[in-house]
Amino acid sequence: MRYTLKSVRARVQDGPLSERIEIERTPEQPEAIPSEIAAQLTEAGIDITRALAHLEPYLTLRQERTPATLSTSGGALAIISVDEICAFTPTPDGACQWNELEIEFLATVSPNDRDRATIELTEWLAAQPGVTAGGEAKVDRAARLLAIDL
Repeated sequence: MRYTLKSVRARVQDGPLSERIEIERTPEQPEAIPSEIAAQLTEAGIDITRALAHLEPYLTLRQERTPATLSTSGGALAIISVDEICAFTPTPDGACQWNELEIEFLATVSPNDRDRATIELTEWLAAQPGVTAGGEAKVDRAARLLAIDL
């Protein structure tokens, strides 16, 4: 089990490229929010105890990730992952599955190299049969496929 706290996506340009800050941690204790994530929520003015008391599960995402390093002759550029996602609701008939290819550029990559690689990868992926460039968040896609209002 890992918890991820993600900032709102900032669009960098048209298409699937976006930027956001992510903190991903394994909890120090089972069923506990990792301390770094709890600290960020508290700093943002969120009363964690009160918020947790009002949470009700409406959607669960399970993800199997197979990562690899995407490199050029200049070195590592990004982590490219094939994600197998299963989303389900508390109701027995609410489930869906899909696969995604996710490319996360390393923080050490210059904006120019990132932008050039994005253009080249987007053009190459667009030419592949059955592949579409996304940009839709996993939670948003699951909600759409399962007809859940967020």
